[in-house]
Amino acid sequence: MHLNHCNLSVMKHRHYTEQNLSSSNGFTLLELIIVVTIIGLIVTIAYPVYTNHMTTARRAEGKTALLDLQVLMEQYFSTHNSYATATIATDPITDVLSTANTAHDWYRLQITNQTATTYTLTATPNDEQTDALCGTLSVDQLGNKANTGTGTIQQCWG
Repeated sequence: MHLNHCNLSVMKHRHYTEQNLSSSNGFTLLELIIVVTIIGLIVTIAYPVYTNHMTTARRAEGKTALLDLQVLMEQYFSTHNSYATATIATDPITDVLSTANTAHDWYRLQITNQTATTYTLTATPNDEQTDALCGTLSVDQLGNKANTGTGTIQQCWG
């Protein structure tokens, strides 16, 4: 009788141990599918938000560079009484900037529509900075702002 009681106790212990092992061997297929689905949803939501944030941050660099260049153009005009000869990265004597790219190379700066009394400054996105909303940003000697994208002036410059 004592032997049977011992055998029964060992069997119960073995059954309990096997049950614990079988339930902790890993994830079930259903659990794995649920986790992958949740990660997919998070990525689906987070990636566009992240890329939009990066585009907006890079656009800020382009806008800042244009406004800084506008100040340099006014300084150039006060010295030379003309905007016509101002350049970017072509001649140390007439350069208002020594490089045409913004600090992190997201935009390329240009002086266009240049006369003695007028100019338009443009910031064209480089390859890595695709910006369908705003495209190329520009500002003229009067401070009029524009963009070539589908967005409004307020969306791009506001």
